[in-house]
Amino acid sequence: MVLRVRTWVLFVMLQSVFVMMPASDSQAQQVGSSVLDGQQELTSDREVLSVFYETTDGSEWKQNSNWLTKAPLEEWFGVTTDSSGRVIGLELQANGLSGVLPPQLGALTRLQRLNLSGNWITRVIPREIGNLTQLRYLNLENNELTGASP
Repeated sequence: MVLRVRTWVLFVMLQSVFVMMPASDSQAQQVGSSVLDGQQELTSDREVLSVFYETTDGSEWKQNSNWLTKAPLEEWFGVTTDSSGRVIGLELQANGLSGVLPPQLGALTRLQRLNLSGNWITRVIPREIGNLTQLRYLNLENNELTGASP
């Protein structure tokens, strides 16, 4: 059975709804090798956001200021970072995103807010979203997503 998520809203404390699945050994090794120090973590977040931009047709977004530039991530439209420069928020609601959510989003280990409502994102919600243990707010309503939440 396929569940259409066109008008689905998820405003929840995710730890009480999602079953968090531990990363496999290969995933842990991959993440571990990319987060050796603060600079490596920044590069990793930048790479994840770059993949996200490409898979959601970022060049066609209504607003994409500073995306894919060398500007600090907090200067990229819709991105919020903590004091160490790690991504804690991604707020791109009603911004013309289309395409798919990449599984790499699960590597934004400090992400607390993800608001992608009112866009044209399709296919399934990647299960890697379930790895975001600090995520406290998720809004994916008014997209073309199918399947169950991770």
